[in-house]
Amino acid sequence: WIGTDVYWPLEDIPLTSGRYNINNCHVDNAFQGFEAFSFGEGAVLTIDHCSTDNCLYGAYFTANYNSRIYISDNMFKDTKGVGLQIEDNDWGIVGYVVPFRSCEYVVTGNVFSPMPESPSLILKDSRGVINPAGYLPVLALVKNNLFNLAEGSTGINCLNNQSAVVKNNRFTGSGISGVFVDGAPVYDVWTGAELGTGESKNVLILGNNFNGLTAMEADIVLGELSSDCTVVGNGKDDVIDMGTN
Repeated sequence: WIGTDVYWPLEDIPLTSGRYNINNCHVDNAFQGFEAFSFGEGAVLTIDHCSTDNCLYGAYFTANYNSRIYISDNMFKDTKGVGLQIEDNDWGIVGYVVPFRSCEYVVTGNVFSPMPESPSLILKDSRGVINPAGYLPVLALVKNNLFNLAEGSTGINCLNNQSAVVKNNRFTGSGISGVFVDGAPVYDVWTGAELGTGESKNVLILGNNFNGLTAMEADIVLGELSSDCTVVGNGKDDVIDMGTN
């Protein structure tokens, strides 16, 4: 865990600063491997050549603003919940933050081998529904990763996401879909009340290889709450497009 050590502050807390490197670490049989929460201006985190095995969550990142996070050459194996989840949700703790620059995530060179019926990678922006006035879309570049899918699992899920780039990834195995883009409902993390539903926009899906994937639905699914997305592909280019433009 890298971030604030205050669970429920009585006043605004300073965001996390500094540069952090996690290299060559292995986590197994755990609830979660790695997490970063409340990064602030100029903060940088690199997780490189690490692995998780038989964890519920491989890694989770949220409420990071004006910062950069690099997730490279790691292995997320046999995750039961989510291999890697990147979202924008302040958990009611740092809601006062108004970012001036989007947090940038680069996810490259990783290998995802989820358990059946589990998602490998989720990109989910919730703050656009929770706090539209204080929201800037998370910028995510997902490239050159390998997704070894199992029955009922998924590869990359872009939910309420804007301007993600999904590029030159390879998908193998058997799953529901390789890339799924759509809106999703957002819930209050403490009460469970539904706050609304977001949408995904301007997602670029470019040059991915689906030749080794047997998809139950399609290689790429653009849901009804997706718009202005672009698919430029190779392989069999099996796309379901229910979106706009």
